[in-house]
Amino acid sequence: MLGALGVGLAVSTTFLLARPAADVPLQVDAAQPAAAPATPPAPATAATVASDVAAEVAAGDGARTEVAIDGVAADAEATAADADIERWLRDLRDDDIRGNALAALRELAGLGTLAAPHLERALASPDRQQRQLAALLLRQLPARGTPSAALLRTSVEALRRDVCASLWSTIVHPVATSAAPWLADHAVAARPALRDGITSGDDQQRFLCAYLLAAGGHDDDRAIVVRELVTHLEDNRIAGDAVMAAHALYRLGSAAMPHALAWRPYVDEQARALLDLVADDLRAPPRTHSELTAHKQRQRVTDLYHDPALEYVLGRPPVAVW
Repeated sequence: MLGALGVGLAVSTTFLLARPAADVPLQVDAAQPAAAPATPPAPATAATVASDVAAEVAAGDGARTEVAIDGVAADAEATAADADIERWLRDLRDDDIRGNALAALRELAGLGTLAAPHLERALASPDRQQRQLAALLLRQLPARGTPSAALLRTSVEALRRDVCASLWSTIVHPVATSAAPWLADHAVAARPALRDGITSGDDQQRFLCAYLLAAGGHDDDRAIVVRELVTHLEDNRIAGDAVMAAHALYRLGSAAMPHALAWRPYVDEQARALLDLVADDLRAPPRTHSELTAHKQRQRVTDLYHDPALEYVLGRPPVAVW
């Protein structure tokens, strides 16, 4: 079992949004007219990974300094290294040993890509903490083509409220805030797992899956996705969800607006204002900077953007979790 330590695991995240359709602008350029969209349809090194994880965990020297001088010595060293990795993987489990998972995270992060095959196997573990921490490390490794289906599924699982809560004493932020940008960067490959997530019983996971599908240009589940997004336009106690929802509805494009506007009589004043803003952005987007800045008067959900539907960047403000 992981102790409530004052030490956390910092995870490097990049706030990347999956590439939209060519006709849907992510941001409005003040110097150029913004066109309404049509219907949408230096990689990290092992050293970077190690420094990111080690920055907020207990200090220690996990370097291996043995030098093999012949084949027998090399085999012995490899066997010892594998044994260490397997022990560290076991330490990632939710057990009764205080602090061992933090130490194991540091050691495994220091191995970089050498640990990848072992971490991939851990994704099949029945122990949720073990597979989530393995996925956390894998997402920080340099990209090596399309991620495995197991890593995609486990990363979508990380969007759940109960998963975030269960790892709170291990890492310093909800794991969903690092999983969501990574999934956005792999939006097409993640679609099957994200589509499963929008029917989840976990409300946080449903919303984040709906956002990622819409922002990634997926339109096959329009009715479900729109319903989930529109409900998060309303005034509530969740920080940042309305900003994300407005942007995701914009990214769905004009074809989705009849479905979204059908909810207008049933939502609150804040949601109605944001629905109208998104509809206007799609019909007649601002063509000058002064027109864009005027949109600030039409919304009260954020001071970071004049128009969150047009300008939002994933992670600013932080991914909505609750």
